[in-house]
Amino acid sequence: MARSAQDVATSHLAAVLAGDPLAMAADYGADAVLERLGETFIGHAAIAAYFATVPDRLAGARVVFDSVEVVEDWITFSWHLVGAEQAASGTDVCQVSDGMITHQVVTLDADDF
Repeated sequence: MARSAQDVATSHLAAVLAGDPLAMAADYGADAVLERLGETFIGHAAIAAYFATVPDRLAGARVVFDSVEVVEDWITFSWHLVGAEQAASGTDVCQVSDGMITHQVVTLDADDF
């Protein structure tokens, strides 16, 4: 039986909070799409390569989730960074199918981190 969107959200939050790029990527399907700042990462390998860059880009900052909403097969995360040199915050919207994230769109409120 496939994981529910709530299970996927819980897993992904734990991976992000742990700063574990491999665990972050593990929630994405083989043909998933991640859209972020005009860049599109297609497929699990490309998404895993993107997540491998996240710990260095965070430079010691940590992600705080302000809200997490799960409605049917959609997850919406609102977040901000604490301890970053410049403020960063945004919203991620993920579609879940067969227990995996299949499409994610990241919208930043201001500057990138």
